[in-house]
Amino acid sequence: MKLNTKGFSPLNILLLVVIVGLIGGVGYYVYNSQKKTNTELDNAAMSQGEPQKSEKKKEESKKTEEKDETADWKLYTSEKGGYSFRYPQSWLTATHPELCSEGLVLIAPSETALGKCASDYSGQIMIASLDGDQSKNNQLSQGYTDVTKTEIEAPMGKGTKYTGVAKGQMDNPGIGGLADGTKVINYVFTNSGKTYIVMYNQRSTYQDVSREIDLLTTKTFKLTN
Repeated sequence: MKLNTKGFSPLNILLLVVIVGLIGGVGYYVYNSQKKTNTELDNAAMSQGEPQKSEKKKEESKKTEEKDETADWKLYTSEKGGYSFRYPQSWLTATHPELCSEGLVLIAPSETALGKCASDYSGQIMIASLDGDQSKNNQLSQGYTDVTKTEIEAPMGKGTKYTGVAKGQMDNPGIGGLADGTKVINYVFTNSGKTYIVMYNQRSTYQDVSREIDLLTTKTFKLTN
């Protein structure tokens, strides 16, 4: 075979073209495989990222839902009662609290529902501390129907929530004196040798603030000592 005087024979050139083609094909294959792998990795990362974003949104939503609704409420501290609580800005407390029994506080969302110290009118909401274990005396037994009992947790500690509906009390004022159908809620705690009570009643002329009372008790009611 006679060599090409310029350096390559036609066969050499053909072989060179084939080799270059093979190298190019292998390189293209490797490039595409790497690109596909990178794309799959990116998709996997995005796929894993979506649940994380979703969880983050859920956590942010949960934090929003758990926002403290009592944060801007007023603080009341009973030095004699040894407890404190927060209540809505627009609510009222009884005038001349010094006339009330020691450790007793009367509050309400309106003037007409506000109890009066040194009188028989306790109003819609009464909060008190009593010496000893008085829990059995505040279980809504006699003079009530549809009574329920629920164990609760609060800053005050573990307690019991009693709900009931007054019945037959007008015929026997000694057991309450509430009109039939009046909804009543008692929150009872025993702590440090005392009984702490939040008493709420929903007479027909009163505004329904049972939700606010539940927040007051379960979120803010606590000992000061």
